[in-house]
Amino acid sequence: MNPTTRISIDGDSFILAADCDVGDLMERIESASQGESGFVTFASRFETLSVLVTQYTRAVVSVDHPAGAAPSAQGNSFRDWNDDFWGSCGRTEEPTMGKFIYDGGPKVEVEDRALTHIQLVITAKLRRGEPFPFTWKDDSSVGGGRTTVWVHAGSSIVFKYAGSRQPAINRAWVDALAYTASAPTGLYLVPEPANTSPVTGQMDAIS
Repeated sequence: MNPTTRISIDGDSFILAADCDVGDLMERIESASQGESGFVTFASRFETLSVLVTQYTRAVVSVDHPAGAAPSAQGNSFRDWNDDFWGSCGRTEEPTMGKFIYDGGPKVEVEDRALTHIQLVITAKLRRGEPFPFTWKDDSSVGGGRTTVWVHAGSSIVFKYAGSRQPAINRAWVDALAYTASAPTGLYLVPEPANTSPVTGQMDAIS
């Protein structure tokens, strides 16, 4: 049996995919925690995650070795994750619904493509030091209604993606979401408009 590598970020524990470079992941977390707050993306054994890292973030890595097994080195480097956004880690057969999780409590299922655009808007707002409310409709299975959270630099935010590839970015959708985020009512999901200015590169291409 192979060893199991876990990372705990602000108390939330994730089992990393076997071929992720843990050293590189920790370097990126440390870099984000010492500079501007930002999202660090990595693949766990079951899903792809984007976690907001701030100066208050605490991350700990542990490795569980099977009885009698010697420690083994990690596999392929994760340094090329921007070139092939999710890397080679994660699942290849998956549903399309991801999750937005706020401070380990409130959460909502969001289709991966919509979640990617929401992440772009939230990242841009936080980089500019602009806190804002984010509202979504709750599913009837959890009682319906709606939930509003206050997103700020100290928030603990996790984006859980079911898919293993970054979807194409619709700049018009990003602009529409950013408009709601800057309004008094705050960010909420709006229907995708026609794509008038496609962006298909890295998520950092929009800020």
